[in-house]
Amino acid sequence: MSPRAPRFIVPLVPFIAWAACARSPRAPEPATPIEAREVSSLLDDLRRQYESVQRYQGLVRVRGRGPEGAFEARLGVWFERPDRLRVELLGAFGGTRWSAVASGEEITAYFPGKRHYLREPDVADVVGRLLGIRLRAEEMMAALSGTGLPFESSAEVQGHRQGALRVLTAPSKATIHFDDGSQVTSARCDSYRVSYPSWKSRGRLFPDELQLENESVRVRLEAEEVDVNVALDPDTFLLPIPPDAVRLRPAEVGSESLFVVAKEPS
Repeated sequence: MSPRAPRFIVPLVPFIAWAACARSPRAPEPATPIEAREVSSLLDDLRRQYESVQRYQGLVRVRGRGPEGAFEARLGVWFERPDRLRVELLGAFGGTRWSAVASGEEITAYFPGKRHYLREPDVADVVGRLLGIRLRAEEMMAALSGTGLPFESSAEVQGHRQGALRVLTAPSKATIHFDDGSQVTSARCDSYRVSYPSWKSRGRLFPDELQLENESVRVRLEAEEVDVNVALDPDTFLLPIPPDAVRLRPAEVGSESLFVVAKEPS
C-alpha cells in the first residue's frame, strides 16, 4: 500500500502565503506636489535659519567610522558669514594637531608637530582629506546652523509632500527634507548627506547634534560649549605660517586626517 500523503501540508499553504505578504516591504507613500507659495515659504524658513547664525564658536565632539574603523575626536570650530571658517583638530591633552582656515577662495592648514603647512585653492578637496567629507566653508556653516546645505532661492526649485515630510529639490538635484514644524530633518547633495534629530521643538536656535556621511565616512557631531553671534577675536581667521615650515601637497596630508586619529579616552 502506498503511504498516504501528510495531511498538514495543504493547510500550511495559505499561512505561508500570508507570512510572505506580511514580510513584504511597504510601498513608499506617493509624492504629492506642493504649491509654489508653500515652496516659497520653506525657502524663506531656510533663509531665516541661515541668517540667524552669523557667527559661531565652540567645541564639537566627533564620533564616527571611516576606512580604518571607529574614531573619536574634538574639533574647535569658528565661522563668520559669508565664508570665513576655522577648524582645529584638538589632541588628547589640549594641544592642536592641526589648524585650518578657509574662505571662499582658498584654505591654509598648519601642522605644528611637524611644522608642515598646506595652502590650496580647492577648499572642498582639502577639507575632504582632513575630515573625510568634501565640504566647502559655506557647506560646513549650513550643516552646523541647521539648514543642511546652502540652498539658493530659485523659481526652478520644486517641492512635494511625501508622508509627513515636505521636500525641496534644486535643479542640481540637491534635496532638503522638512518636518511639519519646518525644521530640516535631512539634506543630500552630490558630496555628502546630513541628518538631524529634533531640535527646534526643544526651543534651540541651532542643532546640538547632527550626522554627516558619504560613501566611506559617517560621523556624528555633538556641539559642546557653543556660542553664536558673539564677537570673535580679530585674529580668529589668521593663521601665521613659520618661515621654515615645509609646504605639503594635498596628497601628503592623509596621515593627519580626522578618521585616522586614534580613539581618545572619554
